[in-house]
Amino acid sequence: MTKEQKIALVTVLLAAFGSIVVFRMFFLAIRTSSFTPVSQNDVRGDIYDVNGRRLTENTPVFTLAVDKNSLSAETLAATVHALSSLTGMRTRDVAIKLRDERRFSVIRRKVTSAVRDAVLAAQKTGAMKGVYFIPERRRTYPFSDVFAHLIGFTDIDNRGIEGIEFAYDEELAPAPVLKRRNVMLTVNADIQDAVHREIKAAMALTKSDAAVVIVQNVNNGDILASVSYPYFDPNEPGRYSPMTLRNRAFMNIIEPGSTFKMLAAAFALSHNIVSANETFLCTGVYTYPDGQKIKCHEKHGRVSFEDVIKRSCNVGIITVAERFKKAEFHDFLTTFRFGEKTGIARVSEQAGILRPPRSWSLYSRGYIAIGQEIGVTPLQLIGAYSALVNGGTYHTPRLVSSIVDEERRVVSSMDPSGERVLDAAVAERIKLLLRKSVESGSTGELASLKDVAVIGKTGTSQIANLRSGGYLDDAYNSIFVGAFPLDAPRVSMLVLLNKPKGAHTGGRVAAPLFKRIAIAILPLLNIYPDTAVTVSRASLTDLASFVRSEEHISGGGTAMPMVIGLSLREALIRIRSVTASNENGISVSGEGYVLSQEPPAGETVRFGSVVRLRLSGPK
Repeated sequence: MTKEQKIALVTVLLAAFGSIVVFRMFFLAIRTSSFTPVSQNDVRGDIYDVNGRRLTENTPVFTLAVDKNSLSAETLAATVHALSSLTGMRTRDVAIKLRDERRFSVIRRKVTSAVRDAVLAAQKTGAMKGVYFIPERRRTYPFSDVFAHLIGFTDIDNRGIEGIEFAYDEELAPAPVLKRRNVMLTVNADIQDAVHREIKAAMALTKSDAAVVIVQNVNNGDILASVSYPYFDPNEPGRYSPMTLRNRAFMNIIEPGSTFKMLAAAFALSHNIVSANETFLCTGVYTYPDGQKIKCHEKHGRVSFEDVIKRSCNVGIITVAERFKKAEFHDFLTTFRFGEKTGIARVSEQAGILRPPRSWSLYSRGYIAIGQEIGVTPLQLIGAYSALVNGGTYHTPRLVSSIVDEERRVVSSMDPSGERVLDAAVAERIKLLLRKSVESGSTGELASLKDVAVIGKTGTSQIANLRSGGYLDDAYNSIFVGAFPLDAPRVSMLVLLNKPKGAHTGGRVAAPLFKRIAIAILPLLNIYPDTAVTVSRASLTDLASFVRSEEHISGGGTAMPMVIGLSLREALIRIRSVTASNENGISVSGEGYVLSQEPPAGETVRFGSVVRLRLSGPK
C-alpha cells in the first residue's frame, strides 16, 4: 500500500469513527431527553379477532431531532421555519425546543416517512443540516372506531392505556419478532362491524345519547361483539372526552327495568313459589300495607303467570316477589354474578350494586323483581340471560381466548368456564316464557323474525339523577335482551339505547334494533341454510338504477368494502364507488342478505373484474 493510500484509508476511518461518535452522542443525548427509543427489532404484539383478522398495526414512523452544534446563527432561523412548515408545529414552539441547554433536542415524535423524505431532500441541497431521524413505530388501528372500546389504545411510547391494550400490556409489550406475543380475541370482526353499522343508523333515527350492544355465545360465554356509542377513533384518542372513551358495556351501571323480571321468574320457579294454574289480578297498581303504591303500565285484569311475563305486568311479578325469602333471593342473584365483577379478560368493569339483605326495605323484593333498587352492567345482564336460555349454566364472559406466538401457536389459553346455576327443567320453562314475550301482543313483538324463533324480554328504566337523587324527567334506558334460535339458542344479544327522543320503551326502540342486528348477523352465524337462487334481471336492474343516482354515489377507490350482512340494495350502494370507477361487473346469487363476497373486504378490486355477492337469509 502506498503512502497516499495509507493516508486516504486513515482519513476515511477517522471520518467514519467521527460519524459513529457523533451518532452515539446523539443517541445517548436523546435517551436522556424526552423518550427512550425502542429498537426497530422490537415490535408490539398484535391483537386478532376470532378468525385471525389483525385489528392492530405497528406503523414505521420517526423521531425528529436536531443537533444544535450543526446549526449556525444564519441557518437556525431558516431551520426553525422549515421544521414548522413540515411538522405543522407553530414556529414559536419549534424555537422553544431549540433553546434548551442540551446539544440534541427532540422536535417531534412519530413523524411520518413523508416528513423524513422532505428533510432528506432538503439536506441534499445543503439545507437543514443537523436534523436527524430515529426509527420507531406507532400503534395504529385499521378498523378505526369499530373496535375502539374493546381494544383501547396506547400512549406515545406504545404502552397500553385502555382496553385490551392496557389489560394485556405485559404480553403485548414490544419484543423481538420471534419472541413477541399476540392476543387472540373471541370477537368476530364481521359481526362487530354489522353491529357498529346498525347502531349508527339507530342513533340517527332515535336521537339517543348513547348505546350499547353485546352479542354473546350462550354456550361458552364468548363475546362475539361489543359496541359502545358514542364512538371514538383510537388513532387519535386525545380528541375525545373521558366519557366518550368509557366502555359503557362493561363500566356503566343501570337499573335493568323489566328485563329483570325473568330473574325473579326463574327464582320463583326454582323454589316452587308459583303454582301451575295460578292467576293474578292486576288493577293497575300494587299497594303495600303501609299505602306505598307501585303502578303498572296498564290494568291487565286477571292474568296467568305466563301473561305476567308476556305483558310485563308489575303487579303480578311483585305479588310473586313478596313471597320470596330475602336471603335466598339475594344469594340466587349472586350466582349470576350480580353485585360482583364477572372477571372478563382483566379489563376494567364495574361490580354493579346489589345490597345485602339486611339493608333491604319493606319494598325491596318487589322493586328488585321489576328491575329497580339494583344496579347492573350490560355485561352482567347479558351473561345472566345466556345462562337462562342455555339450559342453566353460567359461563364467565370471555373476550380473550389465547396468547399466541408469531406462528400462531398457543402460548397460554383462557379456556371457557361454566357453573350450573339453574335446573335444566326450570331453564326450559324460562325459555318458553321468553318466547311468549316476543309473540304478537307482547311488549317485545317488534323483535320477532319471520323465519327464526326469537326469545327475549323488553325493559324500560328511568335514569337516576346523580345530583339531587331520584330520577331524571323524561330520561330512560330502552332495553331488549334476547336470544335465538328457540330450540337450541346459540347467541344472546343485549340492546340498550340511552335517552332516546320520542318513543322510549324497550319494545318500541330497543326491540326493533335487536331485529335489525339479528337479520344482519344471521348469515354470519350460518344459522340459515344456503338456499341461493338467482335474482331476476329486472330486480337487479332496478337496484342498479337506484344506486346510479347522484345522491348515492360516494368518492372513488379500489378497496373492496365490507358488505356482508347488508341487503342487496345496501351492498350495491356501498360498492358503487368502486365498481363504477373500475368498470366491474356484478354477479348476484340468492336472496335476502349478503352471506359472502368476492373479493373480501379490504382487497383491491381489479379493473374489469367481476364482483360476486352471494345472498341468503330472512326475507
